[in-house]
Amino acid sequence: AVDPGAIGSAGRDLDLHEPGSFTAHHPRTHDGARRARPDQRCVGRHAMAPEGRDVANGLDEVCLALGPQIDVIPYGLSGSPELASNTATKLSNKANAYIIQNHGILALGKTMHQALLHAELLEKAAHAYCLALSTGKPVTTLPQSSVDLFTALRTS
Repeated sequence: AVDPGAIGSAGRDLDLHEPGSFTAHHPRTHDGARRARPDQRCVGRHAMAPEGRDVANGLDEVCLALGPQIDVIPYGLSGSPELASNTATKLSNKANAYIIQNHGILALGKTMHQALLHAELLEKAAHAYCLALSTGKPVTTLPQSSVDLFTALRTS
């Protein structure tokens, strides 16, 4: 588990501050995320994961917490305006976790605890997805009726 106290934070001025209002490893990228989703706090975790889509759609608790699809944010150089723009563009789907191509993940939550939980859920889902792929058999996803139910619960 990640210790929230060990994570630096960045304010609107993109200078690093004490832990609190917003966490960031790459302040410009996370600032773009914060501006697109001001209702959320963000936490980034550098870990490689399989390319999105069905990662969240295989486990019911993950689909409910993160959303029905994990989008992949296109690559941009760390801290660049391009990566910040790529990140902000993807956040319109209101998911709580994203894979940042060739960087790691971005997890969102209304509290730091919730953001960290979402990061850990994505890690769990990615691990389960990799294990499922390793069988060589088709990876199953949740029935659409379950996805619809979880989507309705998330938006209510």
